[in-house]
Amino acid sequence: MARTAIDTALAAPAKADKAKLESAGNGGAWMTTVLEDLTTFQEYGWYESGRTTVTNLQVSSVNLKLEQPEVRLINCIDVSGIVIRSQSNNKPVTAGAGTKEPKKVLSRVVYAPSATGGGKRWWLIAEQELGAC
Repeated sequence: MARTAIDTALAAPAKADKAKLESAGNGGAWMTTVLEDLTTFQEYGWYESGRTTVTNLQVSSVNLKLEQPEVRLINCIDVSGIVIRSQSNNKPVTAGAGTKEPKKVLSRVVYAPSATGGGKRWWLIAEQELGAC
């Protein structure tokens, strides 16, 4: 759900809504990264077409005894279906030296209340790239 909300936001950066990204479970340092990406897309006049696919989801560790219970997941993030495009002409743009190969990622998820109040929920708060899948 967190990734789907990000894809939706990057598909229309001018309409992106931080509250919708948060309600999908994006938080912490991860949310900062997402908001920085949105700012870049807005500044350069880009948008994203396509969807991110998450595969090979595995639980790496679970620690329910913490103040904010934590689960670490290892998964493959496939962005091969994503194309970054210019809003002015809808043509693909070259954005850095990224790769279209699926990446193995360690995702850190915690069970915590929202910073704006309300009940507890699971939040994707950080991701670390581990290499190729």
